[in-house]
Amino acid sequence: MKNPEKYYAALRKHNAFVIAEKVNSIGQQFQVLEHPTKGDEAPVIVMFPRHEVAFDSDFFEADDLIAGEDYEPHFVDGKLLHRYELSW
Repeated sequence: MKNPEKYYAALRKHNAFVIAEKVNSIGQQFQVLEHPTKGDEAPVIVMFPRHEVAFDSDFFEADDLIAGEDYEPHFVDGKLLHRYELSW
């Protein structure tokens, strides 16, 4: 597993392309990015700028992450969780 802080710094350094940006249900801003070297051949990346962390997702498109509620990304306890995984 990648270190989320180092991954964030590397993505910022390489100016990874931001596909979409949104605020989730608990007020966290998140961005969905294209992989800087693999492009659309790799899953999209979820970044939380305020927390300076980034995570690989299991999705190849941003749509499910930004349009639906179930897969909306959240940064909780140092991990990327989707809304359906939250127990509150």
